[in-house]
Amino acid sequence: MHQARWGRPSLALDLMEEFRPLVDTMVLRCLSTGIVRADESGTGSDRGCRMNPRARQAFLAACERRMLTLFTHEPSRRRVSYRVGVGLQAKALARTVLDPDRPYRPIGWK
Repeated sequence: MHQARWGRPSLALDLMEEFRPLVDTMVLRCLSTGIVRADESGTGSDRGCRMNPRARQAFLAACERRMLTLFTHEPSRRRVSYRVGVGLQAKALARTVLDPDRPYRPIGWK
């Protein structure tokens, strides 16, 4: 869990960690299939790593397609899109924060 610090969205970062495998897989797939090429990004000392406009548009389109993919959300036993799954997990986390006796079930990735 991320440590609380002024101005840091620790709770959002904690929720994001649960979905890191989904995002990592998508990034690797975009690179391995050539949807995004390594030469379409660069680093700058003042702005970090940035994609060019074509790569950014292709990557965001791939993200949108991936978020529409259905999976079985084990805590609810429903087939939902990843986008809906993120929302379900956010609501479950909120319920646990409000009632610490209520267990939180993270998504188990295979």
